[in-house]
Formats: sequence, structure tokens, C-alpha cells
Amino acid sequence: MPIKFLNTIVKRNLIATPKRGVLEGVYGMCCKGLLNKELLYNDGNPTIVLMPKSEDRVKISMGKEELVFDNAWVTYGDLKNVYMHIPCSLEYVIVMRLKKNYFFELFNIDTSFFVKRPICNLEELNNKPLVQEIMESYRLSTQNDRISYLKDVFGAYDYKDTSTNLFDAIVNKIKVSNGAYTVGDLSNLYTTFIHEKWIQRKFKQLYGISPKQYLRMQRFISLHEKLLENKAVNPLDMALSFGFYDRSHLNKEFKAITGMTASSYYARQVMG
Repeated sequence: MPIKFLNTIVKRNLIATPKRGVLEGVYGMCCKGLLNKELLYNDGNPTIVLMPKSEDRVKISMGKEELVFDNAWVTYGDLKNVYMHIPCSLEYVIVMRLKKNYFFELFNIDTSFFVKRPICNLEELNNKPLVQEIMESYRLSTQNDRISYLKDVFGAYDYKDTSTNLFDAIVNKIKVSNGAYTVGDLSNLYTTFIHEKWIQRKFKQLYGISPKQYLRMQRFISLHEKLLENKAVNPLDMALSFGFYDRSHLNKEFKAITGMTASSYYARQVMG
């Protein structure tokens, strides 16, 4: 989803009480004020995006390649230089996010599904009855009715959580620290040593990505939010407090994720 939406959702969920069930949440996100091209990113949760109308399509750039996706699409994985084209007429999108590995269980796909294709149409997933239930939301006329309907659909599912309290605690520490840890740091967070291989296996099992990728995602998301809140601040000055070593390190990360240097990316945000 557009990273600006992700920043809003992540901030909201850090202070929210965790809910039961498979859903993290269903959100109606207003597109007013977005640029004509917005960076897409994620934080380790598979995300389903629904356009306002069944006839809508969305154009997404992946590097130099431009692809068109249907009215309901899914994004996950390590997104790099991926942008959504935002039509002036686009009023909102509906964003659905599922907890941990529930997404992969519900749609009967492996966590490696998105490694080579971080975006796909919803209808490409395996659970056709569930896909059809989601698509039925287009029969409803208002955004709020659609959101209520989708919450009811996913409210009917309840899976046993295959993570552990220890792993959940590690993930939470990563989030509240803005991804400032290394994988080695994670092994030494508690009095009882946790082997790095256990952490690696758990991330692959539940998220389909490595802990190093997850740490990088959280760090970039947090830095992006802070820089948008403080557009007058030099990106390098703030980046140093997020674990970037110098300007070269910062620009290498930004170039990989946004296709631009940090200064160029934020100049675009300020100037529109």
C-alpha cells in the first residue's frame, strides 16, 4: 500500500489493544492529497487493497516496468522502487491486513509465494470461495458498508496462532525500537540465549522473509514517518539516530527502496 497509509496504520496499531481473530484491521484510506505517484511499501503483513469500483484498475510501476492490476490486488514482501499511480479521481482505497501467517493459511499459499512477485491480483490466490466473498463487497454502495461486510467475512475465521510469546516479544521490541537492532542483538535480548537460527526459522515460517529484511522494513517505515513529520530536518541528521552510518549508507538504502537518494525523495514530498 502507499507508505503514507502504512505510516498511519502502524502508528494507530502501536497504541491499540490487540484484537482476537485473524484480522489486524480493515481501513478506508482517503487518497486526497497524495502525489500522482506514491511509494508502495509494507511492514511484514500481507495487504489486500480494494479499489472503489469493480471496474477500476490500478497502474503500478516496478522500476522501469509498468503493470496494470485489477480492482482487488495483494502486496507483500521486500518492495523496492515500486510506485502506485494515483488518478485525480481516486477518492479512497480499502486496505485489509491479516495477522502473521494467517494470510498464507487462509489463502492456501506458501510464504515464498511473493518472493519473485511482490504484487498480484487477488483472484490469483488459491482460496476461490474466500476471494469470491471479498469480491462480493463490490455489490455494496458505500465505503462504510463494504468495510463492515469485510470485517464480518473475516470475523468468521479463527486460527490457532503458531507463533510463541517469545517470538511475539521479539517482534514487538523490533517495532518499538524502529528496527534499530541487528539480528545478533535479537539473540541477546533475554537472559536465556536465543539462537539466531531459531529466529531465522521463525521469521521464514511466519512472515516468509528474513529477520534482516524485517528489521530493514521497520527502520525505513519509522524514518519515513519522522521525516514526513519534520520536513525541514536534514534527512541525514535524523537518519543517524535510526542506525544509518553515514550519507552513503542512507542513500544506498533509499536508492534501493525508492529509486532516489534520500534528499531527492524528500524534496519531491515537500514540493509535491
